[in-house]
Amino acid sequence: MHKYLLAALPLFTPVLLAQGNLEVEPNNDALTATVLASGSQGYGAIDVAGDFDFYKVTLSAASDLRFWIGPGRVGTLDDSDLALLASDGTTVLATNDDVSGVTNWLSRIVAGNLPAGDYYLRVRSSQTFDPAGVGTYTIDVIAAAPGTYVGLSGPLTPAIEGAENNDPRPAYGSGVATVTALGTETLGNLSAAVGGTSFTGVGDYDFYEIFVPVAGMLTASTSVAGTIPAPAMTDTVVHIADASMTRLAYHDDVNYPANAFSTLNYAITTPGTYYIVVSGYDTGNYLLDITMAAPVPTGASTVTMQAGGCGVTLGNRACNQGDRPEVPVLGSAFFLDGAGMDANAPAFRVIGLGTLGSPFDLGSVGGPLGCNVEVDPISAVFFAADASGEDAWQLALPLDLGLIGLPLEQQLVALSGAQVIVASNRVTSVCGVTN
Repeated sequence: MHKYLLAALPLFTPVLLAQGNLEVEPNNDALTATVLASGSQGYGAIDVAGDFDFYKVTLSAASDLRFWIGPGRVGTLDDSDLALLASDGTTVLATNDDVSGVTNWLSRIVAGNLPAGDYYLRVRSSQTFDPAGVGTYTIDVIAAAPGTYVGLSGPLTPAIEGAENNDPRPAYGSGVATVTALGTETLGNLSAAVGGTSFTGVGDYDFYEIFVPVAGMLTASTSVAGTIPAPAMTDTVVHIADASMTRLAYHDDVNYPANAFSTLNYAITTPGTYYIVVSGYDTGNYLLDITMAAPVPTGASTVTMQAGGCGVTLGNRACNQGDRPEVPVLGSAFFLDGAGMDANAPAFRVIGLGTLGSPFDLGSVGGPLGCNVEVDPISAVFFAADASGEDAWQLALPLDLGLIGLPLEQQLVALSGAQVIVASNRVTSVCGVTN
């Protein structure tokens, strides 16, 4: 734990912010976009059906860009649609509806080696699954050196799809997957349309078996770039599956209807055998490029709400789906929310790298017996709750890979109206690079 101490000291001057960088309405076009800097978190709301919000991000140098929608504090937007737009504010460079399509209906986009300049992020409710949805959300953005999240590839090795049937799933004929490799561009053909993003529909699924030797960011994209035999496809879906042929993620449209090809970015954390799978809304020939970034560090960002506390609470904006709470991703802003305090109550946020060997019982200083301070403090920041007895606390996490695995313990200590000291539950978190 001591190896983190010096590197972590800058974190212990946290900033108290009510909700992050609040959007300023109206912000429904490029001219009125709310400005977001790398490492910051925006807070907004889709107030009425059909509303959408714009955010402006300026890159001073060529960068990879990673940004995502997270839960709001109250009344979270259930299903989002996120887009990356070019400097004109209209040209769509990438879109994402669901992170996983199964357990996470919020959105995440990873884009590689973008030139310096202005870009816009557009947030709205899912146009496919919940076009009338409303609710609050957060948006985090991280700019990093090219190659951090998406591979920088040179010329690709040409390849050709193997013989059909190349769908190895028993329910689909137990064919033989086409064996290929990273750094290839394969000419393939789909003979029967699936007509959607299903992984179990009726149609032609082309399976490409690859071996991934190290962890990193894998990119699989389809196109009809250059000259390929007719007929050419116009609308694909790219999936990734593990060695058991269980789908892990998929990507549908880059920019429908102008570009209905697919670009899937997926962080491989465990080396081994994977399948890149192509299906389509139509039939014909396509090109499949498979590349991978240089190995990137791995490490999940996690948060655990500990039991205990005496009335006041400390939380992380968890949602109705377990894999999309607010977590400490390196390079982003991490918020915890305090609630249940008296109006305008004086309070401290206590933070450390571990817990006390023997918790301090506030009963010894006039608080409720058994109400314990558990954090071994490195820093305590004074603040006052708002009129609702709430506040939010930000930790600005640097994109310092030496902090992967950094443990953080946090707790809230407040003074009640009866001049009694009370403490919240403890929150345990681990800093990482994935969420």
